[in-house]
Formats: sequence, C-alpha cells, structure tokens
Amino acid sequence: MKGFAALPVFGLILAVLVSGCTSTQTGKTNSVTGTTLPSLESVKQLALNISYNEAFRNNENYVGRTVYFRGGIIQSQEVSSGTYIFRVATGSFYGTYINDILLVNYQGSRLLEGDIIDIWGKVKGLQSYQAVLGNTVTIPEINALYVVLFSKAGSTQTTTTISSQDIEAGYENRYLQSSNIIGKNYTELSSDGKFTVTVVRAGNYSHLTYGTFGDEVTNFRIDIKVKNSGSYKGSFYLYDVSLVDNLNNQYDTVYGGTFKSGDMEANVTREGYLLFDPKNADAKTMKFTIYNGYPADSEGGRALSYSFKTKYEFIF
Repeated sequence: MKGFAALPVFGLILAVLVSGCTSTQTGKTNSVTGTTLPSLESVKQLALNISYNEAFRNNENYVGRTVYFRGGIIQSQEVSSGTYIFRVATGSFYGTYINDILLVNYQGSRLLEGDIIDIWGKVKGLQSYQAVLGNTVTIPEINALYVVLFSKAGSTQTTTTISSQDIEAGYENRYLQSSNIIGKNYTELSSDGKFTVTVVRAGNYSHLTYGTFGDEVTNFRIDIKVKNSGSYKGSFYLYDVSLVDNLNNQYDTVYGGTFKSGDMEANVTREGYLLFDPKNADAKTMKFTIYNGYPADSEGGRALSYSFKTKYEFIF
C-alpha cells in the first residue's frame, strides 16, 4: 500500500453500524482478548470529544482513555481477514477530509477509502511510519472499539468539491493565525546594490507534502520581503541561509519555499517564504542569517567563496 508501512495491529473486536442505527447489544466478546466489550451507548458516555491537536500534543494524557473522532478513510490496509489499519483524516476543508491524520486499528466488516466514519476507541499512543518520500511521520494511534459508517464513499455527503486553491488557502490561513509577526528589517549596501530585507513573520507551517495531496507535514517557515532600495538594478540571490536556535540546534532548509532570487530593478519588492526542518519545541529564540552573493567556486553544491557576500542577520 502506498504512503505508510505495515504496522502491528492490536486486535480490538468492534461493531460496524450503519449510520442512524443505534446499538442495543451488550456483552460483545473480544475474540482476541476474551474480554467483554461494553455497549456502544456506554462507550459514547465515556468518550472524550477532544481536538486532534490535543490528542497529538498531550497524547500521553489520553493513553488508555476512550475518545471520539469523525473522519474520512484516506488509506486502508488489510493485514489479515477482517483486520485493517486505516489512515483516517479528521480535518476537513469545505466538507472534504484531507488532514489531521489518525492511525486506526480496526477489526470488522470491510470499509472503503472515502467512507466517512465515526470512531470510538482507546488511545494507544503515537505511532511513526516512513512516508513515500522517506521522511518519518508521527501520528496518534487509536484502537477502535466501535465504528459507525456515517456516509459511503461517493455519496453526496462526501463528494463536496474542493479545489487545489482552497486546500492551499486553508493551510495558509491556519499558518497566518498561528504564526508570529516579526516585522524586523535590515538594510545593507553591497557592491551589487542596496537591499532592505524584512522578516515578516515566522512559525510552524503544516501543509501537504505535494502542495495539494500527500501526507501532512510540518516545517518551520519564515516569510521575508526584499526591496531594492537603491537607485539602480541589483541582484539578490539567496545562495546561503542559516537558522540556529538558542539551544545551538541548526536547521536545514527544505524544498518548498516560494521566495524567488534574481535581478531586481530599483524600488522593486519581492516576497516569499523559506522552509526549514521543524523547530525544537524547547527553543526560545531563533537566529536567522541570509547571505546574498554569487558563488565564485563550489564543491558538492555548496559555495566555497563568493564574488560578493552581504550578511543580513535577525534574532527573534
């Protein structure tokens, strides 16, 4: 199966119900452990309705406790007859579930990718797997007790169309709401012009790996604005940047930034962002440095020297 590796399933027998039906059966037996499964109604009364962020951020506080989520099955792997691992998206844009992924261990009747389901289950912990790009993804894991089929794949309840622009706008709005406004600028005159560099904002940025599809990943993002403040054409090339926190952790840049280097006419402004490895949660301050220059020679794709090299440094 694409996207995530096979993972161990911890078998909890569960009932699959059609949306709108209620379970009145009690005393169902878990065929794996031999323990008695409470009725759906009693499970509903015990279940905590928490946010995905809470389930992730404070996961250890909920291990072994019963929680409730609604989401869409985006990937399904049958590991044995009637036993499945689901990746379930619990976050949606305009009715389509695409992010905030849970790993759900499930035993019961077949469900399809695209089905919308209600899940009551016990938090197992956090589980990591290797995504298609080779990066490690960590998500909350739930052992399902009961699953209710809310709507089938392809039904009118699940086919709300969402454009790629809507997906990207949704993630952008989330970043704008959670990131910090920095507003620091630095002007430097070099042999190739006078440029004012402004760090506009910075913060964690969640997005889909390929822009509008793929696994949800989180990077540290820095938005910058560069203006040619001189009176003639100049060149601004980001051939080297560094990001170091107060704990002396250094962060590498990653693919996906939008800032475009190049020649700039007088008074022209360019804006965009750079992406880095995820920020250490314990870091308090960040030191961000930009070096503008042409590499005179290089080795292994990294500049060894520059024909000119202007340094812009920010601490926030």
